[in-house]
Amino acid sequence: DFAAMMTRERAWADRAFPGLVVLHADPRGDRSAELVDAVASETAAFLVGGFSAAPSLEDEPESDPDSDEESDDDDDAFEAPALGLAQALRAPDRVAGRPHAGGVSGVMIGGALEIATGLTQGCLPIGPMRPVTAAEDNVIIELRDRPALDPLIEDIGPELARDLRSVAGRVFVAKRLPDGRPEDYVVRNLMAIDPENGWIAIGDMVEEGDEVLFCRRDPTAARDDMTRMLADLQRRAGKPPAAALYHSCAARGPYMFRSPDREIDLIHRVFGDIPVVGFFGNGEISQGRIYGYTGVLTLFF
Repeated sequence: DFAAMMTRERAWADRAFPGLVVLHADPRGDRSAELVDAVASETAAFLVGGFSAAPSLEDEPESDPDSDEESDDDDDAFEAPALGLAQALRAPDRVAGRPHAGGVSGVMIGGALEIATGLTQGCLPIGPMRPVTAAEDNVIIELRDRPALDPLIEDIGPELARDLRSVAGRVFVAKRLPDGRPEDYVVRNLMAIDPENGWIAIGDMVEEGDEVLFCRRDPTAARDDMTRMLADLQRRAGKPPAAALYHSCAARGPYMFRSPDREIDLIHRVFGDIPVVGFFGNGEISQGRIYGYTGVLTLFF
């Protein structure tokens, strides 16, 4: 129980004033997302980290988001498998004093601390932001007073629209963050399509008034956005860092750039041969929010 832990450690927290929390969350835990929110609210610290994935990416078959292979399933509605689901089911236990599953573990860092953080997206928008005008649970019923499927078909174009099964694992839905910049959004998997009603289901709860856009994985756009993030961090920092943490989505790395070291190479190109530690995750944490298909870089000075 995080609240109980904070009560026990209140004296230390009041003295050290932890400004950074590095979290490692278990995607199998029913309360993991809730605990991330609790840590953010209880500590008022900047949260970074990720949800654990597979012990090794080498055991997973490489997925090709541009594959034209057709599904043998003739149902009108399809379920899009979430990238990283196999990893989540095989995720190893974490260690917090002892090995255990579920919940979150991590470290609160206090005292004199100078950091800079940045987030880079891995999915390129293919259409504009639209308001959700009708929804239920994780199902988007209407976008801008139209059946949600209509704008999806407009954005993906006629080639993909001819076989809606082909968008599985290729097209995603991004939710705009409240009070965030236009480019600050969280990407969620497209889980199912109901062609008869024109509804779409995504891997997150949706409410009327939310704003969403459709996007797709794009290696060139991901590389360009990471280059942008690194340049922005370099400008904001004004001096070379001593070390860094990097939490990257399991759908990036060799699955996006065809090299597990591509992102680290880009970091070293800008900041020199500094130590960088982190992991490929099944969801990334930045500023207390849970992202997908992103990279989160934390620099220490």
